[in-house]
Amino acid sequence: MGGVHGRARAVCLLAVALPLAGTLGGCASGLSRLRDVELPPRARVEGVPVLVQTEDHCGPTSLASLLAWAGHPETPEALAPLVYLPGRSGTLPIDLPREVRARGLLAYRVRPHFEALLAEAGAGHPVLLLENRGLGWLPRWHYSVLTGYDLSEGIAVLHAGGPAPEGVALGRLRRTWERGGAFGLLALPPGRLPAGDDREGILESLADLEEGGHALQAGAGYEAFARRWAGDWRGTFGLGNARYAVGDLPGAEDAFRRSHAVGSGRPEPLNNLALLLAQAGRAGEARVLAERAVGNARLLGMDPSPYQHTLRTLEPGGGGPR
Repeated sequence: MGGVHGRARAVCLLAVALPLAGTLGGCASGLSRLRDVELPPRARVEGVPVLVQTEDHCGPTSLASLLAWAGHPETPEALAPLVYLPGRSGTLPIDLPREVRARGLLAYRVRPHFEALLAEAGAGHPVLLLENRGLGWLPRWHYSVLTGYDLSEGIAVLHAGGPAPEGVALGRLRRTWERGGAFGLLALPPGRLPAGDDREGILESLADLEEGGHALQAGAGYEAFARRWAGDWRGTFGLGNARYAVGDLPGAEDAFRRSHAVGSGRPEPLNNLALLLAQAGRAGEARVLAERAVGNARLLGMDPSPYQHTLRTLEPGGGGPR
């Protein structure tokens, strides 16, 4: 289809322009705030294997535990060449989401707030986290996996590379996690979403998964998003793009129509639906929708040029969708 601006698609369907997840911020100054949020009083994630790490391999070991829980068991030794940097004697956080997505799993960066970290464990999701167990000026980096907590006892449970789970004071974990940059990573099977209300971060993670060649798995996530936030047009819009990518044209049409029904003033669902219908030989319907997309963009104060481009391709002699 036409070269519409936005995220690259195999057919250049227009995609949502989504902001990146929020920048790092401070965690709660103490544990009293945890009692003010809706967290289960205690939690324990089942199915996370205890793996003993070799020297400096806390990154591959923690990643192996996370992937095993998500249904993709691999050994730390197999993962080490992919994420471990011998020259730096460690693993960079930026390399971990890539390996999660490579296996068709949703890689989601947890919001940098301590209660968000515990909320994921409370929802049954193990969280790979990075701590600085040293000092700001003399760091001692360590990856581990949060698998539970007990608020009444003030204890978190970590798979930290030893022969058994490790109990750590919640206050200490908060400090070492914040000192390490507040990095927390989920690896979720298709159709399973993070616990929080971070819609932009979830959509960004789903789009990254789709662009990595896993449109089918991303589609399951978009469906789950649409069920959780039925009033948000972006869930069914992403589902339409994902279905198109796997060749499900009737399913894509249905999703775009549902997206338009929810976000009737948005130009994006109309634009992609017009491109889809034109490809199916329904040029008259397509032009009407493309014209409406241009009008909606102007009403919202958006740049109308991507939608005007679609309309030009649908005019007689315009070359049609490519």
